[in-house]
Amino acid sequence: MSKPEPGQTPEEGTGPADETGDLAPGGTVEAPPRSYWTAREERLALQSWVLGATARGIFVGSFVIYYLKELGISDRLLGLATALPSLATLAQFAGSVWLERTANRRRLVVGRFLLQPICWVPVVVIGWQLAGQPARYPLAIYTLIFCSSLGALCLHLGNPAWDSWFADAVSDRRKGAFFGTFGILTRVLMGAVGIGGGLLVDRLSGGSPVLYLRLLLSLFAVAILMSVVSWQRILPLRDFPMERPARTDLRSLLRMVIHERNYLRFLGMYACYAFANGLFTTFAVAWFEEDLRLSLTFLGWLSVVSTVCFAGTSRFWGELATRFGGRPTVWLGYPSGVLLPLSYFLYTRENVFWLAPLTTAVLSAWSAGFVVGVNTLWYTLPGPKARSMQFAVAYGLLGIAGTLAPLLAGSLTGHLGALRLAGWEGSRYHWLFLFGAVAQGVTGLMLARVRESRGRSARLVLAWLWKHRREMLPRHKA
Repeated sequence: MSKPEPGQTPEEGTGPADETGDLAPGGTVEAPPRSYWTAREERLALQSWVLGATARGIFVGSFVIYYLKELGISDRLLGLATALPSLATLAQFAGSVWLERTANRRRLVVGRFLLQPICWVPVVVIGWQLAGQPARYPLAIYTLIFCSSLGALCLHLGNPAWDSWFADAVSDRRKGAFFGTFGILTRVLMGAVGIGGGLLVDRLSGGSPVLYLRLLLSLFAVAILMSVVSWQRILPLRDFPMERPARTDLRSLLRMVIHERNYLRFLGMYACYAFANGLFTTFAVAWFEEDLRLSLTFLGWLSVVSTVCFAGTSRFWGELATRFGGRPTVWLGYPSGVLLPLSYFLYTRENVFWLAPLTTAVLSAWSAGFVVGVNTLWYTLPGPKARSMQFAVAYGLLGIAGTLAPLLAGSLTGHLGALRLAGWEGSRYHWLFLFGAVAQGVTGLMLARVRESRGRSARLVLAWLWKHRREMLPRHKA
């Protein structure tokens, strides 16, 4: 059967039963959205999301960590700088309650897309003025921590509205392909920014600490401009009438969410994954800078390798998610999360320049399955009742995990010495890589309990891929 194309109503297409409505209490069928976004609106949403995601990648990525390390930040304070923006995700509970009471998704989304980059303006202005004044660098550090946390607060207030809006505006059958394209475009743009920014900072700074800091601040200014363009792209998008619950107080909305047991199991799995990543990702970049002495240019090239491999497989994984569901796609991509922190045990100053690109290429192509699958489940598993509060709970759990992990990691690095195993000696950061791999193992145990109505088993997907390998691979290369 054919599926409704963007812009068609469900009646104009012949989509599957799970897109035609859900049973309401009493056995009646609730009407679905009258239409989806048109192809043009999907493109605008994709452009906005890609630009916004790339800007946020600059605001929380290696450029910020290198900037803070250049200012002389401690490991404990670096953990705090990473944790506070994650803690701001709890603001989504307030955003969800406001949304359920007003049913005005567009206003909340437009506001958050504009306010978040505004919060970063003081980071650039104050940091620019303080460059070359080491005695006042603590002010620059605390300005970034405060402003990045405030920007995250503005961002997360609108996240439930955006996710609820997107879930209604794009059909379930289109979500897998949408996220495949989203993964490609985001990685390509992030790769271009990573290598371009790294070359700019390393080549033009000329060993000058002041120029080095100001070039990094210039990249933050570029991210601000990208965020403004992202906001402009969201303005023409239509909203759709959303189903409003009879009661909109926080307790009633949370009670509705509790009944979505399968979605909560999925969120528990994803929160565990976020916690595991949070234990080592920030400090892996610090380890690159401190111990391996890797330049921003090299990290930019790693970003390019990751981009090419992730983007090159995203459409393939998107097709699998569309055909078989998000859960088996997550299963197939999940092992990459365990292997990533373990791969750091292989890096030395002598081999990192060839080994890091190799492991990055393999694991990026592999992890695309996990990312596409999780994004598909994120928007297909929530029930129709109090959907924005379900997204708020989701971000809240991820925020708690993202807050606790770097705080714990920053504290551990201050108390643990170098990791030693059977005559091999690493650094204090290798403890975090080990803990991260163990925590990712727990993620797999939690994933086993997640269910998906249209999902197939990963074993069946592997059998199908083997059977159709000759048809799939040439088409994938094309």
